[in-house]
Amino acid sequence: MRFEAAVSQMSETYASMGIGNGATHAVQFYDDDDFLVACVGDFLAAGMAVGQPVVAVTTETHRRALTDHLSARGFDVKRSAQRGMLVLVDAEAILSSFMEGGLPNAELCRAAVGGVLGAYQKRVPRVRVRVFGEMVDLLCRAGNFEGALALEGMWNEFAQAYSFSLLCGYSMRTFGSESRKDAFMKICGMHANVIAAESVRG
Repeated sequence: MRFEAAVSQMSETYASMGIGNGATHAVQFYDDDDFLVACVGDFLAAGMAVGQPVVAVTTETHRRALTDHLSARGFDVKRSAQRGMLVLVDAEAILSSFMEGGLPNAELCRAAVGGVLGAYQKRVPRVRVRVFGEMVDLLCRAGNFEGALALEGMWNEFAQAYSFSLLCGYSMRTFGSESRKDAFMKICGMHANVIAAESVRG
């Protein structure tokens, strides 16, 4: 069995990632960008539909595609952004604000990420913030698996203080060789829910 198929044995759904106390941390693996946009678009739309604040930390290409997806679903993206209920963040820019020597600087990361989560927690208490992020995927694409795992660990630390649902996106193209099996499995282990890429779903 190919090592990528291991994720299918741990697959869960993020349908339960709704309003409530605590935090959830899921990973969506994907092969095709259109598949990712559809999955993430539905995840974000489900939050917007029930009044959850939504934060998308993405590449420029995915940001444009997600905006189009949400608009097609009937959401007023511009108005939601103006109200502060939809925040679109450039993944490369925020990464550069707290990465030092290939690893996240804990203090700077808490200021950049925790600051956003904390502001929403004060503004809309008892409502879970819905977050999509691909900063970790950018680190893995650059071969910086140590940095990605450290950042995933920081998200798990944030879960002790903030209420959010986080969906991370990882391209399976990054894990196309047997030499990256260990990194793949470690990344799976950092998440409460693992969602298989479309190519390995049974």
